[in-house]
Amino acid sequence: MLEDEWTSGLPPAQALDRLAEHFAAERAGVRREHRRVVVTVGSDLRFRLTGAASARGRRALPAELTVTATDTGSGSVLRARCRDDLGWYARMPAWVPRRAAERTAHLVDTARVLTGAASDRVDRS
Repeated sequence: MLEDEWTSGLPPAQALDRLAEHFAAERAGVRREHRRVVVTVGSDLRFRLTGAASARGRRALPAELTVTATDTGSGSVLRARCRDDLGWYARMPAWVPRRAAERTAHLVDTARVLTGAASDRVDRS
């Protein structure tokens, strides 16, 4: 799981709208709630069936991103939690956790860029 927090000059509703619109246009599942947006991408079944080592399989790697926005009066503070949604593996290939970490980092970084993050993400891995 990857967690991150950043500030944005955008009001909370506008920041969350940007995220919801972008990910919906990318055909992700988007659920907009009062102060947060939940984005789901990929499919565990598709990831396994299309070949986890293929480019198509990597695009299907499932993950969920939740971004919560809090008003600061001059913008917002956004908090992201992103996790892979891989199911159980009897024997997980060694490279799958690395790919999952790359996927979650990409989703969080995309959210940061879309909302005009005031700083770069600090890699805590």
